[in-house]
Amino acid sequence: MVTPKDRVELNVGGRIFETTATTLGIAGEKSFFRAMFDENWNLHSDSAITEHFIDRDPDYFAVLLSLLRTGELYIPPKIDKRLLYREARSAKIVQASPSGGCCVAHGGVVRVYDWMLEEHPIIHTEHHNVNDVCWVDSESIVVSSDEKIASGGLGLVNASTGESKYKFQVTDELTGYKAGALGVSSNDKLFASCTDSSSRKHVIGVWDQVTGTLMNFFSCPPHPPHNAARLQ
Repeated sequence: MVTPKDRVELNVGGRIFETTATTLGIAGEKSFFRAMFDENWNLHSDSAITEHFIDRDPDYFAVLLSLLRTGELYIPPKIDKRLLYREARSAKIVQASPSGGCCVAHGGVVRVYDWMLEEHPIIHTEHHNVNDVCWVDSESIVVSSDEKIASGGLGLVNASTGESKYKFQVTDELTGYKAGALGVSSNDKLFASCTDSSSRKHVIGVWDQVTGTLMNFFSCPPHPPHNAARLQ
């Protein structure tokens, strides 16, 4: 059941859309919508429903909102795929690949598209919810989830087949941590914002992309407002 607190009213280019914080949250921590909410995805407002103006094309926004709601991409004939892809990248609703394609997570599923937004086979992860996805190269995606890293919550998958390549390893110090926002470097390093759900401690973990071995981790301030939303 949708509560008034969860409802969000958006004015996109003069057209009104009603949705929920839960739906917009599917776009992830890196998305355009993140700035509208606090760390718990509550609107920065005391009103039950507040209209937020977004200066974008409402026809294209409607397609992207449907993608967040259903996890499926339906493109009406009047929509230009190239412009839709640009809108999706601008709002950071999808994660762009080095080859020009993209992917988007919905629940425990990751959908992968080529540069013409033709869909590849769906990647069904073993997780209830995917926290973030990040391209390592044109063939591989790192997936972080709501599972602890020690239980396989951070892994590398083949973007074309969905086959799991390997799980990233942790040391004893990080056995209780879950991975959130992801980032990669040009020297084959993966960075992940990690949180211990019991102690609420936060660290940035650094892994070798090639072997999946934990190289180092750095503690964050004792009481940050929330886990890191973006790593660059």
